[in-house]
Amino acid sequence: MVESEDLPFDRRDADRAHHRDFLPITPAKFLTKARNGAALLHDWARYGTPQLIIHFPAGIGDALLCSTVLRELAERGRHGIWLATSYPELFRNNPDAQAVLPYHPRLHKFSKLLRAPIVMPYYHATDRDSSCLISPPRHIISIMCQHVGICGTITKQPYIYLEPTEATRGHIAERQIAIQSSGASAKFHFSTKEWGAARFQQIVNRMKHRFTFIQIGARDDPLLVGAVDMRGKTTIRESAAIIAASVTFVGLVGMLMHLARAVNRRAVIIYGGRELPSQSGYSCNINLQNNPPCSPCWRANDCPHANTCMESISVDAVVDAINRMEILSQVPPDPEIELVPEQQGDDQYLKALAVLLSKLGLDFHPSN
Repeated sequence: MVESEDLPFDRRDADRAHHRDFLPITPAKFLTKARNGAALLHDWARYGTPQLIIHFPAGIGDALLCSTVLRELAERGRHGIWLATSYPELFRNNPDAQAVLPYHPRLHKFSKLLRAPIVMPYYHATDRDSSCLISPPRHIISIMCQHVGICGTITKQPYIYLEPTEATRGHIAERQIAIQSSGASAKFHFSTKEWGAARFQQIVNRMKHRFTFIQIGARDDPLLVGAVDMRGKTTIRESAAIIAASVTFVGLVGMLMHLARAVNRRAVIIYGGRELPSQSGYSCNINLQNNPPCSPCWRANDCPHANTCMESISVDAVVDAINRMEILSQVPPDPEIELVPEQQGDDQYLKALAVLLSKLGLDFHPSN
């Protein structure tokens, strides 16, 4: 569990947003607010009143997982769904959202004006007494679906829709493998997810005679010598295309892992023990785990055991996994079915989520 100071979103964000309402508005800010407001009105005029607005103000990976919620709503005949996101490029060509619009600070007021419920599919619950993260009892996608009243079977997979020309540009070399060296540049970085750039460098050194490694990620990620350097040189969609054209993706728990699943590419993921693949991952991948008694802890930082669960995963184990993945990658992954249970009144995890969201002025889920 982690201290509340490490939480990616809590009441402090709402307080800061409220405080900004009373700050002097510069001409540039006024024009931005006016443009954003006009965009909302334009979408309203074009699409009509939404039945539901989904907004998850978190990192890119969490935004991508909203595509699963959109798909499952569409499969159940729910229409008129709007998505507000800071990453609209993820949802280009997505058929499951009636409208995809950039996030606007006045979105909540706008939703009340339209009498359209807004839902934040947040999956991090905190313990009321300790203010620490609680290890989720089921997959985070399942919890996100529960936010909008979905129950029953779902397909546990995010979605991104690449155009043919985009997909073609992802092929850089024969027998390419997409790889990252770190997740330190993520919007919400958790050191307990890190394996160490030096180990990823050993992977490249030992296997570069057989594969061309394409390093993707942020510009500030540690460079892997011998890999084709694409750090900070690709958009999210271009990174998706590179992964789709690769034998596999090798990396950590995070956005790129979810992006690989979105393009139906199997991955080798160094999981360690902070969280379990059953909570956030995919069974089509080779998930390298090490689960000491403290696992899963869901700590963000300051592991009292020196990150032993990650440190004990060897380079040999990852090399072996890549060798096995070379064969597995020839078989497309099967759909992964997850059962989303009906909400129960005694579900303590959902109760904790409801308390957190109520502080932000949100209900756990709108009526069906």
